[in-house]
Amino acid sequence: MIRIISGKHHGRKLFTPAGRDVRPTNIRARTALFNILCPWLEGKRVLELFAGAGSIGFECLSRGAKHVTFVERSHVSIKCLKENAGMLHENENTTIIRHDIRRKLNFLSTECEGFDFIFADPPYNYFSANFVLEIISEATLANKDTIVVIEHNAKNEINYDELPTDWECYRNSKYGKAMLSFFSNNKTDKQ
Repeated sequence: MIRIISGKHHGRKLFTPAGRDVRPTNIRARTALFNILCPWLEGKRVLELFAGAGSIGFECLSRGAKHVTFVERSHVSIKCLKENAGMLHENENTTIIRHDIRRKLNFLSTECEGFDFIFADPPYNYFSANFVLEIISEATLANKDTIVVIEHNAKNEINYDELPTDWECYRNSKYGKAMLSFFSNNKTDKQ
């Protein structure tokens, strides 16, 4: 069971897929993440990759984000995302897309001028933080002010020498087995 921590949906429970296929971001990591981002989220456009039940995206909406795009490949998770959006009356503020990011995300760059906050929580054993950041970079989903946070297994270190051009990791925070790595795009001009 996942509850929204704060904001207008404080305490609301989210529908979650049964089984072990979805590993929601733990409460300690979510709390810390939103302690960092909270004052900045108002009116922002958010992208949540590997969305699962959407705990990060719905928390963003609860705290004032303008719109969240969820990308998930599982039919079961897509159903939960739709149920959660409806239950929270956030259908107009969400876009839910069934897609496998291994097939690239270029189509999303036509959706808007870039996302302000991108969160990705890929399956720990299948996608590295470097791979996910490369996909985000190739699809030009970020502008020069975008914050990207990738959750990954703390044992799987980031290869800083192989980050996409103009990207840097400026913060790592460990919460049990989970590591949240924060990235910024150092481009001086938007593409």
